[in-house]
Amino acid sequence: MADFPTISKLEDSKNFSENQQDPTITSEAEGGYVFRRARFTRIPRKTFTTGFTDITDADKATLQASYDTNMGGSEAMSYTHPTNATVYSVVYAEPMMFAYAGLGDRHRWNVTIKLEQV
Repeated sequence: MADFPTISKLEDSKNFSENQQDPTITSEAEGGYVFRRARFTRIPRKTFTTGFTDITDADKATLQASYDTNMGGSEAMSYTHPTNATVYSVVYAEPMMFAYAGLGDRHRWNVTIKLEQV
């Protein structure tokens, strides 16, 4: 299994967020009753949103190569959580979002990446 790519910058904390999947199924009945149960017995998966600010063209190419090598979101990779060093098996949940942040010949990019635990 491949690792999440390492580039010259660290993940930007303002872009990082972590969400947990809600496995609850809810059904409403007449009389105002609400029935709830777990959809499955597996521990709910996590979704991570992360990103990098002001990266170079070379770093952008490294991130794009990782996405291409992992066939988008079809192959898992190891991702190390930036705050607690826990390693998760993840896939790309959606294509990376690159925003041009350069001026003139200063080619810089901001990128947002969404990962989903498998």
